[in-house]
Amino acid sequence: MGKAARRIVIERQPRHLASAEGIEMIEHMVWFRFRAEVPASHREELVERLLALRDLVPNILELWVGDDFSGRSQGHQLGLLVRVRDRAALDAYQVHPEHVAVAKLLRESCDSIMALDFEHA
Repeated sequence: MGKAARRIVIERQPRHLASAEGIEMIEHMVWFRFRAEVPASHREELVERLLALRDLVPNILELWVGDDFSGRSQGHQLGLLVRVRDRAALDAYQVHPEHVAVAKLLRESCDSIMALDFEHA
């Protein structure tokens, strides 16, 4: 893949206003390590499916997908960062049918997936 991170931004409320008003945000981070037999073309299809979530899931404020370049990710090759407004929005994202479908495909293609969610103002 070797491409720079692709950033998809949906400005439902500008980030600087959210921080200035003290509104909490949720960052949902996921790391993917693909099975050795998964071809690059399939990986790219999965990246496109992840990027498509920003148009399909209404709670997403911002979404980034990118390849690891540092080698510090314990073998995980791809990262996803999704910003949502609050825990309710994260919960809705997790069960959205489009997210469920792409998550299933990723579980079938990866031997490791790690996720971390945190809140901040």
